[in-house]
Amino acid sequence: MPAGGSALWYAVERTLSIHGIRTRRRAIFCWAAALATCALGTATGDPTATAGLGYFGSVVLFAGSAWGRHR
Repeated sequence: MPAGGSALWYAVERTLSIHGIRTRRRAIFCWAAALATCALGTATGDPTATAGLGYFGSVVLFAGSAWGRHR
């Protein structure tokens, strides 16, 4: 979910925890986060895969960039 959606979720619910989803509103925030994540992953992964990297190359590219950010 983009940062704005996470900020809204936190502002409304005062938590980003997925372990205490007991209300409809929290469930909607959780599903919106899951759908946005899948949509953004597809929107960035598919073009790199079809632009010549292939699906394995795209996985390596994005995993490497995520790994590099957390070191």
